[in-house]
Amino acid sequence: MSDEYLRAMEAQRRAFEAQFGSLEEMGFEDKTKQMSSDEHESDTSSESSSNEDEDEDLGVYQSGDSVSSEEDESDDNESTPVVVKFTDSTREYTGPSKTEQKLLKSGKSYVKPKAPPKSKQRKTKEDEDDIKNDLELQRFLDESHIG
Repeated sequence: MSDEYLRAMEAQRRAFEAQFGSLEEMGFEDKTKQMSSDEHESDTSSESSSNEDEDEDLGVYQSGDSVSSEEDESDDNESTPVVVKFTDSTREYTGPSKTEQKLLKSGKSYVKPKAPPKSKQRKTKEDEDDIKNDLELQRFLDESHIG
């Protein structure tokens, strides 16, 4: 890789770490640091590293490559997500009723019906008068209709 590309990558890495923190703190492995250390090793012994790369590709076990089981377990613990529940166990979710679902599907908003007045039973005499007045009004409108 060119020096200019590596400098740009390093500047980007520093900007990322300034905003979010280092990758190691987040539990990730920083491959850019490994690449730079691998390049220094390849400069010193290019022939021996090519043999090692071939061994790694073939899956050959080397004594220096051993990893303890404790490191594996710590990696597993770091990569598991943390579950956070925001719901209260005493309150349960009640979904919308069928009528609310129909209204939502049709694109209309749900408006709760107004509570009926406490005095449901009005005087029957008032009802009779209202009906009588309504009928008279309808007759008047029919007679006066221009048509």
